[in-house]
Amino acid sequence: MRKFSIGNDKLYEYNDIDLPVFPKYTTQIMNLVSGTAQATRPNVVGTLNVLFPQYVNEAKKQKQEVTVEGWKEWYEKKLPLAIENATRRISLMMQQYKKAMESIDYQMIKAWVEDLVFNKTYTGLFFQDVIISFLGDVDKKPSRLATPEEESKGIDGYVGNDAYSIKPITYKNESKRLMESIDAYMVYYLKDKSTLKIEVEDDED
Repeated sequence: MRKFSIGNDKLYEYNDIDLPVFPKYTTQIMNLVSGTAQATRPNVVGTLNVLFPQYVNEAKKQKQEVTVEGWKEWYEKKLPLAIENATRRISLMMQQYKKAMESIDYQMIKAWVEDLVFNKTYTGLFFQDVIISFLGDVDKKPSRLATPEEESKGIDGYVGNDAYSIKPITYKNESKRLMESIDAYMVYYLKDKSTLKIEVEDDED
C-alpha cells in the first residue's frame, strides 16, 4: 500500500492556478479576523460545497471546460455581492483588531499567559471540587472532597453521607473493559468550550 500527501501548492499547480503571494503572517491574521467577523459563513458567501458542484454540472451540460475563471464568472452571476460583503466585513473587523493590538503591551501579554497557565488550567482540569460543591448546592446538603484514604478507594467526595466518584465520560466504556468496581455513585463529565456537562448516577430524581 502506498500513501501520499499533496500540498496546497501542488493542488494549485495541478489546477493551473497562480499561487497568491501574501506577506508572512498575514494569512493567519486574516483567517482569524474572518472567523470573528463570520465573513465567509454560508449566509454571506453561500454554501460553496453545494454551489461548486452546481457550476461543474452546468459547465459539463453546456460542454464547457471547468476552469477557475469559469467558476469565478458563474459564482459572481449567482452571488454578485458576496465577495464585496465578505471583504467589507473583514475590513471593518480588522480596524477593531488594530485598535485592540495597540492596547496590548508586555504586561498584558504576561497577564494573558498567567491566566492561561494558572487560572484556565485549574478551572479546566480540576472538576472534582466544582462538581461536589454543585451537587451539594443542588441537594441542599453539606459537601466535601475525599480524604487521601477515601481517594484510594476511588471516591472523590461526599454529598451528605453519599460517596461520589467523578470520571470523564470516556470512562464509561473503559470501566467495562477494566472491570473496576467503585463503591460510590458515579458522576461522568464532559467539558466543551463553554460548559461542563455532568451525568449523575444516583438515587436522586
